[in-house]
Amino acid sequence: YLMKKYNYIFNNFFIEVVNENQIAITATDGNAHTGVISYMDFEIMEQPESFLVNAKKLDSIMRLLDGDEVDLELTDKKTLIIKSGKFTYRVPSSSTFEYIE
Repeated sequence: YLMKKYNYIFNNFFIEVVNENQIAITATDGNAHTGVISYMDFEIMEQPESFLVNAKKLDSIMRLLDGDEVDLELTDKKTLIIKSGKFTYRVPSSSTFEYIE
C-alpha cells in the first residue's frame, strides 16, 4: 500500500506556492533517483494550497497553449483550470495532505 502512494506522487507534478510571486513545480522519476524543481514567477491572487496534478496530462496541455500568459486556477472541487489565449482546459488534481508527513 505504501508503494502505491509513492508511485502516485511520481506520476504527478507537485505544485506549491513559494512566496507571493513564485510557484515551485517538483517532478521525480518513478524510482526517485532523478528529481527536478522548477521555480516560476507567477502573480498569486490568493494563497492556495499545494496540490498534485497528472504530469503527462499537464505537459500535453502546456505544449498546446498559444498565449504568452498562462492562468492557473484551483477550484474548490480540486479541478485545475488552465487558460491561455483562446484555450481553456480542466484537469483533476489531488490534495497533498495525505502524502506529506
